[in-house]
Amino acid sequence: MLLTIYSVVQSPGSKRSEALLEPKETIVLTPKNVQALRTLFNISHRLHNVLGPSWSLVLETLASLDRAIHSPHATTQEVSTAVPKLTRDSSGQYSDFHILSSLNSQLFESSALMDVAAVKSLLSALRQLSHQCMSAAVSSFGPPSSQKSGSICFSVERMLSILVNNMHSMS
Repeated sequence: MLLTIYSVVQSPGSKRSEALLEPKETIVLTPKNVQALRTLFNISHRLHNVLGPSWSLVLETLASLDRAIHSPHATTQEVSTAVPKLTRDSSGQYSDFHILSSLNSQLFESSALMDVAAVKSLLSALRQLSHQCMSAAVSSFGPPSSQKSGSICFSVERMLSILVNNMHSMS
């Protein structure tokens, strides 16, 4: 699944110190992106017991979604208007971001209903994702990118959520 990303071009008069910062990217979730993510959540909820190593692919997509949800430069396109309009519902009332964020949280909370093998596969994929991002951050020159840091935070937060929601099965 691809998210549409637009880079903001710096003005000719921008200062050198500003040029050293990461370029701001606008992430636009199209209606197709939103539908694909909703389908991915549905598949993940229903087929969690058979995903096994495929969890890593699901989690890479969810980490990207998490960065988009928390980015001030992310928007969705409304389906209801004739000309697509970029919106971000500040009230959070059933906006695409609000719904996707809720589905994202519910997936990890529902790990309490998964069998032990599925939870182990999910935790293993989260560990793998965070390890890849940490390795990439260490091997690259300069400060770690917000994308790598975001994926590490995403992984750690989701591991904690899974552990909290599965404490009943550990005792």
